[in-house]
Amino acid sequence: LVSIMERLTLNIKDLQEMLNISYVTAYNLTLRKDFPSFRIGRRILINREGLERWLKEQEGKKDDN
Repeated sequence: LVSIMERLTLNIKDLQEMLNISYVTAYNLTLRKDFPSFRIGRRILINREGLERWLKEQEGKKDDN
């Protein structure tokens, strides 16, 4: 098996576990326009590298407040 950090994409369950958030919160993130998720059929996938960039951007936003 390939570890989560070696995969190109994550699913909502992976996102939930990585960020230690609820499934509903993880799903709601995928609905945001600025979040790096996409659909293939009915599956919702998250681009792992895009997620890392997105997280860094969110860290920068806290300084703006």
